[in-house]
Amino acid sequence: MLKLFSDARGTLGSLEFSDLPFVPQRFYWVQINESEVRGKHAHKNLEQIIFVQEGTVKFRVVVGNKESITTLNVGDHIYLGPSMWREFESVGARAILGCLASAPYDEADYIRDFNKYLETFNEVL
Repeated sequence: MLKLFSDARGTLGSLEFSDLPFVPQRFYWVQINESEVRGKHAHKNLEQIIFVQEGTVKFRVVVGNKESITTLNVGDHIYLGPSMWREFESVGARAILGCLASAPYDEADYIRDFNKYLETFNEVL
């Protein structure tokens, strides 16, 4: 999805919306300071593609009773669909993420309590 072009001047990242699994309706970015964990929620319906713009980020993703942890660097991205719990933190002083979302912000789409997430999707870790 995200294409990177690097030379002595730096790196250019390119993303063709026609390559995405959804039509983006919103873009936002998140700065993560050292020792802070962001995210800590799931969405009922929202799809997202999150890409690292600066730094290195460790993602914890839970789907039902399965958990994965992955580390992403500048130019890497991750797809997060509905029903996926996510937490992310900077590996280092700070990181910046860009996010394409499939819908405008809707607080009713969020599940912010991990135990409620487990109850909602009838799974136990």
